[in-house]
Amino acid sequence: MFILKKSFFHYFLNKEIKILIILILSTLLIIIKIGSILTPIIISIIISYFLQGGVKYLKQINISEPISYLIIYFIFLTIFITCCTILMPLLWNQFINLFNDLPQMTQQIKNTLSQFTQQYQAYFSQEQVNSIVTHLTPNIQILGGNMLSISISSIPGIIALIMYLLLIPLLVFFFLKDNKNIINWFIKFIPNKYNLLNKICLEMNNQLGNYIRGKIIEILIVSFFTYLMFTYYNLNYSAILAIIVGISSLIPIIGAIIVIIPIMLVGFIQLGFSNQLFYILIIYFIIQTIDGYILVPLLFSETINLHPIAIVISILIFGKIWGFWGIFFAIPLATLIKTIINVWPKNKNI
Repeated sequence: MFILKKSFFHYFLNKEIKILIILILSTLLIIIKIGSILTPIIISIIISYFLQGGVKYLKQINISEPISYLIIYFIFLTIFITCCTILMPLLWNQFINLFNDLPQMTQQIKNTLSQFTQQYQAYFSQEQVNSIVTHLTPNIQILGGNMLSISISSIPGIIALIMYLLLIPLLVFFFLKDNKNIINWFIKFIPNKYNLLNKICLEMNNQLGNYIRGKIIEILIVSFFTYLMFTYYNLNYSAILAIIVGISSLIPIIGAIIVIIPIMLVGFIQLGFSNQLFYILIIYFIIQTIDGYILVPLLFSETINLHPIAIVISILIFGKIWGFWGIFFAIPLATLIKTIINVWPKNKNI
């Protein structure tokens, strides 16, 4: 008991540790209270961290720092404008098509299930099919109503989106150009005698940058090849589904299992029990296998050393606290906690 009490006073009543705890709790409180307002800033920081990798590469091949920033920012701006003029209209058109197709989906499911029962009459009856459709129809109507209400009530959201699209490129430029100055500005508030806080800030910056670059590359690669596969087989809503598959990589293993449900549903309604649907599922599992066993180790082998259970628990906790952004940052936050534990001052006398 005495040893535990002594350990508590040593670790948690240390002035440096108290400052660290206050900083962490204050940051979490700000995120919980006004996280949605900070969305464009967070997105800009994420993009700037990602672009830092390109700047570092150009500097390694003897291109000056100002020119490196200009080249990388110009590439980003070109891609950003292309996404706004091509990708976003494509996604919106597919969203509208999905909304318009919802009333027909119930009938397609009923027809497909009816054909299925004719082939397997010993196992399924027409009454069972009618029961399934009866329960499914109200749910689809509710989904359609929700989508319509979102569309109608999203006019203020559209105005906010336009503001974001104008604000994000500007913020990215300054976060990219002044990245070091901003970090040094924050570190200046930490007295030099607080070595632990300095170590954690530097480690957090490195871990966060490496994770964001790796995760964005993973999402882009998975989304791209999934989109090519869906497009090859003419699967409806291919762009929406491909982006969902890419984003699902934020949740290891579980994300891939969850996303298979909408893929199977869309494929079943469009293709029925066909060879095409079978090929789509097989290639989907191949992409997920390559992502999990080849891509992730290549991108994160030096940045993440966490047990899968720790990753899942972190995603659940931070996702509950901060929604989507909590899921996105769950792994670097868990890594930060592990870093704090690793650099935590140890008392050899205890």
